[in-house]
Amino acid sequence: MTRKTVTILMMVAFIASMGLTSCEEEENQTLKVSFGQTELSIKEINTSTLEVPVRLNAKASRDLEIPFQVSGSAEPGVHYEAIEDKTVMIEQGEDSTVILVDPINETKIQGDKTLQLKLGAGDGYILEETNTAEVTIIDNNETLSDAPVVKFTSDSTMTNAYLRDTIEMKVGVSKALDNQVMIPVKFDGSTAEQGKHYEVVGLNDNNELKLPAGDVSASFGIAVKYTGKMNIEKMVEVSFAEPSVTSYKLGDSDIHRAVEIIDPKVNNVWFLNGRSWDGGNQKLVFKKNAIGEMAFDENCLPKQKLVEGVHEPWVLRKDADDTYTPAFPGHTVKQHSDDPNAWSGNWTYTFIMRSCPNSQDQRYPYYYNYRCNAYDLTDDALMAEDYLVGYMNNGVRVDKYLRFAAMNKEGTKGKVIIPQQTLTGYAAKEGYDWDGESKVGDQWGMQENWKIDSHQTEGNLEDSDHVKEVKIDVQGEGTFNTETKEIKFTVHFSSEDSNLKKEKATFKIYPTSDDVPN
Repeated sequence: MTRKTVTILMMVAFIASMGLTSCEEEENQTLKVSFGQTELSIKEINTSTLEVPVRLNAKASRDLEIPFQVSGSAEPGVHYEAIEDKTVMIEQGEDSTVILVDPINETKIQGDKTLQLKLGAGDGYILEETNTAEVTIIDNNETLSDAPVVKFTSDSTMTNAYLRDTIEMKVGVSKALDNQVMIPVKFDGSTAEQGKHYEVVGLNDNNELKLPAGDVSASFGIAVKYTGKMNIEKMVEVSFAEPSVTSYKLGDSDIHRAVEIIDPKVNNVWFLNGRSWDGGNQKLVFKKNAIGEMAFDENCLPKQKLVEGVHEPWVLRKDADDTYTPAFPGHTVKQHSDDPNAWSGNWTYTFIMRSCPNSQDQRYPYYYNYRCNAYDLTDDALMAEDYLVGYMNNGVRVDKYLRFAAMNKEGTKGKVIIPQQTLTGYAAKEGYDWDGESKVGDQWGMQENWKIDSHQTEGNLEDSDHVKEVKIDVQGEGTFNTETKEIKFTVHFSSEDSNLKKEKATFKIYPTSDDVPN
């Protein structure tokens, strides 16, 4: 090889080595973008701003605009201030910048939230592998010591299932809050079944009570249902669940309440099957339905003693089985067949009045008709005088005279309820003289019109063509106490018929005449 050749080769190698060095320097000068930290955290209660560093591997030779994306479980505007401009600028001559994250002290206790930041590609740089950073916003679950206190402001209570009461559960806060909060409630430990024994009124589907901003109280209801079962004892246990926000705290007391639901049978009481005497303004209910006729012996004389202990033969009646009982049953009350805590008042007593078969002086056969008149609607203080009519005695049918809603487990005292019901009385139609007389054939001569009417209907007043119905709505309540042996109640009356004179009347009942105050 000649010297010239060697020289040329050396020059070529030098030039090549110079080119390689130039390429390596150019590659080293390419700008690379990355996060300075890939895992960061900040408490939501921090008032300072978190700076997430974005870095270059060298100083920028010109301004670089770097986009980024935001994702994660943290919600903008809820857990952190929304980032509107999702780009950062690294100015010429600088090698770093920051993305700012401002946490929001959100009062709900929801656990930590995360925020993912991902750098995007752009002109004048390339992305390094560390182009994603995760920010953890640490949830604040600590309530301030001076936070407003929430507690129940109403007491535990007992109610009778029959009343179907809605018990108001009052909740108070010691100081009004600036923001609306939802207070969670739980029913752990309840023996009553929701949907069967009670319903909840005023809570959302998550059993939360809304306390509006600026208010210091709110309430919800326990609507008690009546199952028809007797002697039940069910408990609705109500308490506050752990707060889901830090803006209030629970009191050390008054955070549990109970609604006890009972319907005890009213036991050992004189008014269910004992005698009931006329005392004070007492109203009486007869014992049973009956139909019969006046009793005579073979000499056309009233039977003197057909029932042991009964010595007034003119008040005897003949039953269907040819036995005799008092024509005016003892003034007693009886249990309602379907409701052991109610008095039954639906009765009609009818018997035919006629002469002895051997009598020369035959009487026109007519019917006496006695109906339940528990509310004394024939009293002139309630109805216009002689307005309601009947066959000798008038009255109305009553399904449940009184219903006892005991307010203690022993069933010895509580409310008396007059179940809402419509009573039907009867008045003579216009133009018909109920108490006047008309001629009835050649045999009977002149007879009172009501007797003629009873003869035609066989004592069924509702079948008469000469009467009209008078509808009277009643309802009311009072109290009973088996220790004091007194029932007091007020009945409210209403009717479209203008002959009803009084809107309400108060009654008292005592078990025996000895119990009536002097």
